[in-house]
Amino acid sequence: MGFLASGAFWGSLLILWGLSLIMGTVFHIHIPFFRIAFALIVIWIGVRMLTGGSSLCRTDRAVVFSETEFPAGKPQKDYQIVFGEGRVDLPSADQSKSPIAVNVVFGSARGRIDPKQALRGVASPSFGHVALPDGGTAAMGTSTWESKSAKGKDGVLEIRVNAVFGHIEVVTE
Repeated sequence: MGFLASGAFWGSLLILWGLSLIMGTVFHIHIPFFRIAFALIVIWIGVRMLTGGSSLCRTDRAVVFSETEFPAGKPQKDYQIVFGEGRVDLPSADQSKSPIAVNVVFGSARGRIDPKQALRGVASPSFGHVALPDGGTAAMGTSTWESKSAKGKDGVLEIRVNAVFGHIEVVTE
């Protein structure tokens, strides 16, 4: 998962914060702990990006500062893409997983759906762009769409796509 998600990192951070509080109270030496910690984290992220280890977090449903293809075999309830790129295959998703959310923040995603599947979708971009499978687009506000096999049916798979300063393209293949 990465160094920032490890217990050693957060434990060390808490110990250093405690030491800075003691030094400030007992010895009247004030250390700007949070500013130093933030600067070190930013430097660490920059070094990781320059050396090619740019993936800070990658799981089966989330990616940060990287690129990934989420597996089609096990659809998740939600997918998170932050400062990265992801491809989401949903042809095997069933109604029991409904609703499935794809959230993109400062990144891009391509969602692939089965054209024969009964789907309803809700696109909610905020300063972003969503390309819908029916040819429509959304840039602000909320847009809805549904597949031909979903017209007038209950119990269909619902997909919610949210783009904040990002781009999502939903395609049928």
